[in-house]
Amino acid sequence: MEQLAEIGSKDEDVYLNLFYYYRKNSQYRNLFTLLVNVDPVVNDILNEHFCLTRRLFAEIISGASTKTVHSDPLVFATSHGYLTLLPDGKFYENDTITKGNLIVLLDHLVDPVYPKNFFQLRNVSNHSFLYLPYMRLIDHSILNFDPDLDPRRRAPISMAVQAIVQLKKRGFIE
Repeated sequence: MEQLAEIGSKDEDVYLNLFYYYRKNSQYRNLFTLLVNVDPVVNDILNEHFCLTRRLFAEIISGASTKTVHSDPLVFATSHGYLTLLPDGKFYENDTITKGNLIVLLDHLVDPVYPKNFFQLRNVSNHSFLYLPYMRLIDHSILNFDPDLDPRRRAPISMAVQAIVQLKKRGFIE
């Protein structure tokens, strides 16, 4: 399957099976590499078949990190500050991450600088608790600006992967 993926197979089952295999066998670096290098069409297929959950986010971060993961990815991501615990101190690994949740998670990883530019959003008020973090992530080039951002919609896996790649490039993820 890896060889088929390397040559750019058009069979979506190759990528779905690799995605499943890497997760099942805790091969998070391979998972991260797969998600970074897949064709946009395959990204759409993965986004359609799988939800970005706290566990998957932790697995992607674990794969992006240069540090060795010796524990569960949720424990790793939390202990290194890449993922925050919820107020009750639990993980809730299967919680689906919305775009609003993802903005909060990513903003936690960047420097709290004041953004240079501010843009109008159709679905987020300038007074919303998400507005400043979203503008900060745009200013850092972690996320691309989307004037139609709906923070209640589930975050696509590709959005998280793109952000993690940018965080890694800028040294926010070691």
